[in-house]
Amino acid sequence: MSYEHFVNNYQRYLKSPRTLSEAIKDAEYCSAITRPKESEYGMVGAVLGALTFVAVFGYGFWLTIGRYA
Repeated sequence: MSYEHFVNNYQRYLKSPRTLSEAIKDAEYCSAITRPKESEYGMVGAVLGALTFVAVFGYGFWLTIGRYA
């Protein structure tokens, strides 16, 4: 084994952890997905998004039905 290979393999053991969570590798450290503290959009945004979704697909459905009627 070359010295370069040895250093590349064992360098991760020589670094000290930055946080306690990283040191004990708990669930917060291992989780790739984190929940935001506050939602970016309120209830108004959710309602407007749902109405837009219904309007776009409703209009498309209406055009499709009108073509075959």
